[in-house]
Amino acid sequence: MNTSFPQEAAFKKLEVWQLAHELTLLAYKLTADFPASEKFRLSDQLCRAASSVPANISEAQGRYQTQDQIQFLIIARGSLNETRYFLTLAHDLGFLKESDFTKSDQLAAKTSAKLNAFIQSKRKFKERAAPSLVGRRAPSFERETAFRGFTLIELLTTMAIVLVLSGMLVVGIRYAQRNAMVSRTQAEVEMISAAIEAFKADHGVYPPYDLGDTASTPLDQGGFDFRMRTNFPSAPKTGNADGWDNTEWLYSALCPTNGNKIYIKLTQNQISQPAGPGQPIYIVDPNGRPYGYNPRTPIGNPGGFDFFSAGPDGISSYSSATIFSSTNDDIGNWQRR
Repeated sequence: MNTSFPQEAAFKKLEVWQLAHELTLLAYKLTADFPASEKFRLSDQLCRAASSVPANISEAQGRYQTQDQIQFLIIARGSLNETRYFLTLAHDLGFLKESDFTKSDQLAAKTSAKLNAFIQSKRKFKERAAPSLVGRRAPSFERETAFRGFTLIELLTTMAIVLVLSGMLVVGIRYAQRNAMVSRTQAEVEMISAAIEAFKADHGVYPPYDLGDTASTPLDQGGFDFRMRTNFPSAPKTGNADGWDNTEWLYSALCPTNGNKIYIKLTQNQISQPAGPGQPIYIVDPNGRPYGYNPRTPIGNPGGFDFFSAGPDGISSYSSATIFSSTNDDIGNWQRR
């Protein structure tokens, strides 16, 4: 089987590589006489540093771009300086004869001079080649990626990707905001429902949703009269067809202003601002819409009361026909997390 290359490697023709290779062979020869204790110390370090010089010169010649070639030649120069130090150290420790040190150091100095000149020639070539890239196609081994712009297809593709990612980000943010709002509303429903239950524990009935709600308003029982609440509207209000209404009467019962027991403390963001003196105050959800309240004919909690928000869409589906529908996003106390 013929394993020979069709032609000699190009780097072998470089004088600087030949000198570096000669220095490496000399380093291996000299370290053979070092003490055995130095086999894995100075001997190994000197041989590694010396062989790194021609190895990096060889790799530089295999690179197409001039800047890459210069980079590996500079690495080779660093390894050469390291080699010269290890030769000096071996001499000072008495491992090298004076004649051997002089021979190796002179060879290293000659290699260094050739290597510096080779690096300088590559830099000058790069400086001359850069302007030539304007207006003509440079040789393949000298094309620098820094001079290459985006094609129209690449620009359009990049813009499309950015738009898709931006859309996904917006959707993700809105989804996270919606989930946060739902969680907050669920927490408020549970908190206010607990206050309503506490009111019933004290008075035996749930708070009314209007003054005409005689079924849940003990006007003259136990001396408790809802009409004494200072922030009650002055006239009764009739609930809608499903027996529920908004929460102006509920707020007056849970948060009285005449010194009676307060069952829950609500922030300004949890109540509506009255339009004027004597106007009702509503308990509102995180979206600013009044909660619904039904203590008379509850649908979700028969025998108790329903307290609910219209949900993210702001449109309540509170009715016996739709309350448990999968498309109903109302948030009520009949739901348990």
